[in-house]
Amino acid sequence: YMRLAPSARNAQPWRAVEHDGALHFFCKPNGGFGLLDLGIGLAHFIAGAPSGCWRVCDSAGRLFDDADYVISYLPA
Repeated sequence: YMRLAPSARNAQPWRAVEHDGALHFFCKPNGGFGLLDLGIGLAHFIAGAPSGCWRVCDSAGRLFDDADYVISYLPA
C-alpha cells in the first residue's frame, strides 16, 4: 500500500528497511515536505499492515545512510 501512496512533488521520499523481523522507516529530506510525505506513506502502510506496534529503535539509525531514521514497526 505504501508504494501506491501519493506525495508532494511525487517524490516518495520514504525508505523502509527490513531487519530482524521489523520494518524501519526513513525519510529523505525533500524541501520541507519529507515528514508530511512520510506520514501519508505510513497511513497507507497501516491500511495493509498486519497487527503490530510502533517503536523507536536506537540502533536502527545505522541501517540506512542516505536518509533520517524516524520509526520502526514490529509485527505482533
